[in-house]
Amino acid sequence: MNSLRRWSLVLFLSFNAFGSAITFVTALPVATEQIVVRFNAQPIFQTSDYFGVNLPISIVYGYNPRLAFFTTLNQGFSAENLAGPGGAIARVSTAGASDTLFFLRYTLFRRDRPGSIFRIAPLAGAFFPAGRNDSSSVPIFYYTFDALMISGKDIRSEPLKKRRELLRTKILSLLKDPIRYSPTLDSTLNDLIQSVPQQRFEGLIAKRCDSIYESGQRSGAWLKT
Repeated sequence: MNSLRRWSLVLFLSFNAFGSAITFVTALPVATEQIVVRFNAQPIFQTSDYFGVNLPISIVYGYNPRLAFFTTLNQGFSAENLAGPGGAIARVSTAGASDTLFFLRYTLFRRDRPGSIFRIAPLAGAFFPAGRNDSSSVPIFYYTFDALMISGKDIRSEPLKKRRELLRTKILSLLKDPIRYSPTLDSTLNDLIQSVPQQRFEGLIAKRCDSIYESGQRSGAWLKT
């Protein structure tokens, strides 16, 4: 059996430290003229290519039995893999201080019971998006590939080729970046399949040019690989 080693770190401070209640920051109990400091670690795992950790620090001061002042300082880091030209992978990271929140809580009604606290306490405050995002220079575009309605007219019964032409001439001609037209990929099937992992695509969709838009139907006119 592997032995477990426990290491402890003792801090000698000039004031008493206590564990805070397990609850939302806005519901932290705080006595008059008492200061509560809470440190949180919030991991973020959205996809295999993105992860991060938020490290918010909350400071609460009890002004009187009803009024308390709150400050939340957000900080942390994140990292993301983005596909660049030719399938190259770019590593984009963000770190440092982020948004700051100041607010106050005024308790209108409170009832204490063993193991629970019932409180009616509205909040008011200000939010300051003071963070810096190093990935803001990465352009983001929205690609459109089909249109179902134009000027209030349902065009789902029109063939795909005509719908895409109407999308390009009637809609996208009035718009500009970051909205773009998704062009047709003209190549051999083998080259297209090989491009999926190289470009980090989710997959490919093959559609018959004369197919109509069949809502909720699987006619075989569209194939996803």
